[in-house]
Amino acid sequence: MKQGGSRYWKPTLQKNRVVETSPADEYGLEHFAAFAEDFISRHRERPFLFYYPMALTHDPFVATPDSQDALEPDRNRNNPRWFADMVGYMDRIVGRIVDAVDSHGQTDNTLILFMGDNGTGTSITTQTKNGPVRGGKGGTTIRGTHVPHHCLRDGSLSPSAIESARISSTLPTYFRLWPKRAERSLPPSRRAMAEVFSARFRENAAARAKRSSVTTIRAGGNSNRPAGR
Repeated sequence: MKQGGSRYWKPTLQKNRVVETSPADEYGLEHFAAFAEDFISRHRERPFLFYYPMALTHDPFVATPDSQDALEPDRNRNNPRWFADMVGYMDRIVGRIVDAVDSHGQTDNTLILFMGDNGTGTSITTQTKNGPVRGGKGGTTIRGTHVPHHCLRDGSLSPSAIESARISSTLPTYFRLWPKRAERSLPPSRRAMAEVFSARFRENAAARAKRSSVTTIRAGGNSNRPAGR
């Protein structure tokens, strides 16, 4: 898109190659969520892939519709104090997408993946039970590489399938958990690669679990669903 604009308040969005700027009181994430819900509804009767690289919780750190006392122009000012509100709103949006799948009876037939691509920004310090932790985005330490990786598909995986895995082993992991589906969906070149990686994955599972520091794959019932809808 040649022309820039906000992705949060008064968002400038490109939808199906058409660029539009919304009113100042509209929040971009509401547009994204509505598009996701509509897409799921329109494609519910056939297999589909919906890839959603979410704007939240990238900077600028600005207020959300749920933020208290967030009035113009303060809500558009970049301030790390809004980061927690952005995380909460992200959870709400994820919940809406899961609910959209549920409402069309596709929960047992849909694999939902949620993962991060890097750590938190360096301007953010999170208070944890072990003390404050400053974000390390862009770095190679655990603060820059420790990201969530959750897998949700009700009823398709047993508790024994819950395990630790590196992001780099995502493809062979899915190949091993759903071999028949992978064989039908992967082209021969990737299928062979996945089989090789899957074999290595099995051989080194114990060692990898001991040193893994990045992700947990979760599967099965409602207990793993996002909370803030």
